[in-house]
Amino acid sequence: MLGSEANLICSEEDLEMLSLLPPLDGLHVLELGAGISPFTEKIADSAARVTTVDCANMFFAKKLSKMENMRNVEHLQADVTKLDFPKTKFDLIISSFQFMHLEDEELKALTACLIRWLRPGGHLFFHEFCSRQPDSTSSQKTYRKQADYNRFMQETTEGLNCEAETMHGFDLVFSKCMNLKHKEERLHFCWLLKKVIRTGNNCSLEEFLEKERFSRRKISHIEWMYGQGFLSAGGLDTTQELMSLLNLKPGEKVLDIGCGIGGPALYMAKAYGVEVLGIDLCLCAIEIAQNRLMEKNVPKVQFELCDATMREFPENSFDVVYSKESILYILDKLSLFQKLHRWLKPTGRFLILDYCSGEQPMSEDFQKFVNSTGFQLLAVPSFTKYLETAGFADVHVTDYTPQFVKHLKNELMHVKKNKEEFIKNFSKQEYDDNINVWKGKIQECEAGGLTQGLFQGTKRAVNNSVLCDDNIL
Repeated sequence: MLGSEANLICSEEDLEMLSLLPPLDGLHVLELGAGISPFTEKIADSAARVTTVDCANMFFAKKLSKMENMRNVEHLQADVTKLDFPKTKFDLIISSFQFMHLEDEELKALTACLIRWLRPGGHLFFHEFCSRQPDSTSSQKTYRKQADYNRFMQETTEGLNCEAETMHGFDLVFSKCMNLKHKEERLHFCWLLKKVIRTGNNCSLEEFLEKERFSRRKISHIEWMYGQGFLSAGGLDTTQELMSLLNLKPGEKVLDIGCGIGGPALYMAKAYGVEVLGIDLCLCAIEIAQNRLMEKNVPKVQFELCDATMREFPENSFDVVYSKESILYILDKLSLFQKLHRWLKPTGRFLILDYCSGEQPMSEDFQKFVNSTGFQLLAVPSFTKYLETAGFADVHVTDYTPQFVKHLKNELMHVKKNKEEFIKNFSKQEYDDNINVWKGKIQECEAGGLTQGLFQGTKRAVNNSVLCDDNIL
């Protein structure tokens, strides 16, 4: 199937991928491409049942001989495009390097089958070699880009063949590059997706951010305004100010939620010697961040496409959680804060800077803007209460609105001063739109309808020793 290409994956990557799988206890697992999979034996040790599938080849034959005494494993010799299983048969489907052998239409058809075979809430985990450049084919293999697989998984649905049938699709949990820093020609990516209910007109937050809020073009002109690497007001100046409040120490592990195109993460790593995992749900932003990471060669930083509300990390994984103007997109903030509390080590700390609704009612025009952006704003007291309910101690709140307005006014002046350059690079319409948004934010802050809250706190220490996971980064 893959020949020597599969040998490019090192045992370290195998172990990391195993750690990314959902808990296996009691699950019925379907494994596609089992002949070259590093997972089968480990899966069979924990799962209730495992169904393995592969074409006949030397790899699969060797594996069968090793696993002949495992009674919870069923082996099938078959072409993945010709499989047929009952609906909702499996809890987890794992695929190893199967999709690169399929044409686009075959992949779409198989993806619909995978959705059908999974139970609601079940997961698909797959890994593939991807190209750094589009349209890369070789020896009957298609090396797609990460974005191509995301598109297939987002757009494919299953169901609605009759009015009574519910339509299902996949939501992204994460997509992770396993060998970005090795600079091989092929990038090794893995994905975890969850089967969810789809309605006819809804889209995921990932799709909304990609198409409406942070397209590649919008990222370009936002970065032009805020400075290279930054997508929010204050750029590097605000980042430096916030980092100075965190008392970062070399070797600490930082989770950057809503990392954007990577400016804050790269700055933290270089200035303080910390290890940073930046996560974001916008593929364009993550692709740019990964490219910048390769250019700048900062070894202590990783970037991952993921949904923070669905992602899981081991308890006590991070020393610091940092987030700037990102949690405003999340509706269920309490559940996220409870996760952050689990992920932080005892005495770990967080810093969150985010938009909040002010003490005065929002103007009608600005409320329309908020609705169009997908912002889910809380008042500062509610935001604080959720953090405390999640278990955080010493929650301290600072009104950051004056600094926010100062940066907005400075950046507004800069853009007006360089109007011709902006329009030359982008358009008059985009210039006008940005000016109006800036003015609206400034007016709303000054009228009391919008504020920025700076939230800081810690996770309480525990008396007994706690094991920490040092393999996240």
